[in-house]
Amino acid sequence: MRAFHSLSLLAALLMGAIVPQAALAQSSDPPQGLIGAWGPDRDCAQEVAVFRTDGTVIDTGAPAGQQSATYAVTGDTLALTQNGSTARFAFAMSGGAIAWSNGVDMVLKQRCDDQMAFAAQLGHPGPVVPLYDQILALAGQTLRYGATPVTVVSVDGHPRGGSGAYDEVVAHADPKLVGRNSLLLYRIFPTVKAATDHVSLDVQAPGDFLASKRGLGTMSVVAAKDLGPGGSAPTADQGMINCVRFHPKGQGTVIITCLEHRPNTRLVAGGEQSFTLPAGATPEDLGTQDELTETLDLTSLAIDQVRGFLAANPQL
Repeated sequence: MRAFHSLSLLAALLMGAIVPQAALAQSSDPPQGLIGAWGPDRDCAQEVAVFRTDGTVIDTGAPAGQQSATYAVTGDTLALTQNGSTARFAFAMSGGAIAWSNGVDMVLKQRCDDQMAFAAQLGHPGPVVPLYDQILALAGQTLRYGATPVTVVSVDGHPRGGSGAYDEVVAHADPKLVGRNSLLLYRIFPTVKAATDHVSLDVQAPGDFLASKRGLGTMSVVAAKDLGPGGSAPTADQGMINCVRFHPKGQGTVIITCLEHRPNTRLVAGGEQSFTLPAGATPEDLGTQDELTETLDLTSLAIDQVRGFLAANPQL
């Protein structure tokens, strides 16, 4: 089977596969995660297909003046229409990859790491706001823990510079509700892979952690399943929340940081809290389960906020 990437070959596929427009079952909504830019690889330097919320798909490499195609997905079938011709294709989507085929030729695409580069094709109204600025504004919004509003009292922005691995936004929520030494963390990475690696317990080895700016100390790690919005209902975009507990050498406190990578995005969100250790505690003491539970509760606030932001901005 031949494989190709460019939508500019769509017309060739449509020839010989024309069906009456009325016979096509149209889907009311595209599959979750389809909206956005897709290319032959994540760099997306060429041959990019942009699926829009208005039901059109744009080929950024098409000749000037070529009419955009319209699309509809029903189950595992993709219907594409261009220049009055419509065809059905077997369609599959898995994480950050999509494919469609007419049985002879196949289109293979990966989700572009930099979705904002295709904002014009996605049809954003007005000026495009950089993702960092959007997260900075998001972090200042009121959070909700169940029915309880949690006010953010201040936000710190730390843009990536020099050898920095990510842009970071830190939100300080009302200390009366979340504790005096509590932080909400939002991190933006240059690629999806970099974001994935950042929260991996395999990548964040003890040697790397002990060499960080926090100084020497004792570390332990644990992972927890993301249970969905509010921690009660499973969702399609669940991930693993990875936590690191760090006891800095010579200090009577312990720092617990929990982070989750939002699937198929460059975003990582989580929470961090510092706790005072009991008198006489050794660096090997792991503390109480309550300490981890409190940090996971804080982490769920940041994750749910980012989850809602991404749902409202599917092009990201």
